[in-house]
Formats: sequence, C-alpha cells, structure tokens
Amino acid sequence: MNALRCVILRRARASALSSLVIVVAACSTPLPPPDAGRDVLPSDAAMDDAAMDVSTSDASERDAAVNDGADATTSDAAQGCASNAECGAVRVCQFSAGCSNTRGVCTDNGCLSLPVALQYCGCDGRTITGGACRPDRSYRADGPCPDAGASDASARDAGASESTRFPEAVMLWQAPGGFAGWGPAVMVSSDGTVRFWSSRRGFTLDEALSVAPARTERVTIAEVDELFDLWTRVDTSMLPHAGRGGECYPVAYVQIMRGGRVTDLRYTTPMSLLPEMSGVWGWFERRYAGDGPQAYCAF
Repeated sequence: MNALRCVILRRARASALSSLVIVVAACSTPLPPPDAGRDVLPSDAAMDDAAMDVSTSDASERDAAVNDGADATTSDAAQGCASNAECGAVRVCQFSAGCSNTRGVCTDNGCLSLPVALQYCGCDGRTITGGACRPDRSYRADGPCPDAGASDASARDAGASESTRFPEAVMLWQAPGGFAGWGPAVMVSSDGTVRFWSSRRGFTLDEALSVAPARTERVTIAEVDELFDLWTRVDTSMLPHAGRGGECYPVAYVQIMRGGRVTDLRYTTPMSLLPEMSGVWGWFERRYAGDGPQAYCAF
C-alpha cells in the first residue's frame, strides 16, 4: 500500500472515533423530565386525602355544634323556668313553696282545666287565688296567708278545742246517682271532724250522724274556719248555672248556726257551680285530691 493511502485511512479512523466519543458524551448527559417547565398537578390519591381531611374537619365542627346545642338544652332544662312564657303553649311553669325558690318547673298544663281555685300565700303576705296550677312565681306557702298580725303558728293553732268563728257550722256534700240513688258523701263539722262515705243513699243533715262513715279524718279548727269563711263569700243566689249532667244528682247541705237556715243546693255537674264555688272546692282539693265534692259527677 502506498504511503498516501495509509495516511487517508488513518485520518478516517480518527474522525470516526472522534464522532463516536461525541455521541457517547451526548448520550451520557441526563435528559430533562417530560414535565420540566410545567406546573405539576397533584395525583388523584393526594387530592382524595386532602378532601378526606376537609370532610373530617367539617364533620368534627358539626358534631361540636350539635353537642353545644344539646348541652345548652340540657342546661336550660336543669335551670327550670321563671314564668309561664318560658314553657311554650302546652305547658305551665309551677314553683314549689319557698320564697328562696327562683326557678320553677315546666309541667303539662292539664291543671288549667281542673274546676278548682287553690289559694297560696305570696311572699308579699298577700293571698294568691288562681286555678289548680301552682303559681308561676315564688310564694311562701300553700293555703291562704294568715290574718294580718297573726303568725303562721298561731293561725294553725287557733281555737284548739272549738271553732272561734263558726262554732255550730256543718257542711255535707253528697252525690247519689243511678237507679238506686247511691253515691259518695263527705261532711265537715265545726269540731274538725271530716266524715267520708264511699257509697250511700242520700241523707239529710239530721240523718248524717246516724249513718256510719267509711272513714273519719281530722283537720285543725283554723282549717274549719277557713272552709266556712270561704262558703260565706259564695253568692248562691244564681246557682246552679245551666248545664247538662248524667244520672247523678249531687246536693250540698250547709248550716252555719244550729237552728238556722239550711242551704240546700242541688245541681248536675261541678261546672254548673263555677266560678262561685271554686274557693270551697279548692279547700277540699288541697287536702283530699279527687276525693271531695269537686270530683262528684265530673262527667
């Protein structure tokens, strides 16, 4: 081979090697990632995790709000009520006796429909007269306030042996009914004796002491005076009011003085004596709930 051809072959090999080195060097340089230069979006899994965190946070806030509301409701119930206005349309606020009581309890308003008018002694010393519901404010005690200047103790103990105001008074209520004319009866005498009959034929005041009662109880003379004082305030001239009744014919016999006039009051239902008789019936309701004349023939 001549010298010129050898030189050409050597240069060609050198050029080829140089090109190979350049290609290898270029391939050894790392290529940029396909998303280089663009904003990278979070993966679906990451987005789900974020949404779950937000949902959990919202649920926690909702639970906290519900719990706060429940706690507030429980707290309101525990605190009671200060007046009827706080108990809604179908409940009333009733206090218990004691001037230190500042909150009452919301109860069913069924007591509003009972045909009685109970009395309570207010914290100002004045008697509160209303329906069968207890007052919706603080009050001192059940029953009317004692007369001005008299202590509670003296009012309870007044006339230990005999009535000082109605020494000969007697009151008899009875409700004979049905074909046989039998029914309950109760009589209060001035000495504090209260006689009950569960079912007897009708009888008059003169016959009452000869009929054995089913049971006998006692009240104080002050309570007897209270009952007959309430009776003397009743205007019976317009009683009974018109009304319908069933096969029951209640009657009241009242005599304030022995030998004096006997009131003979006949009616058909308790409603026909209201509102005049509410104070008298309240006296019985406080002591003998459901077992006095206020419950006779209450159809």
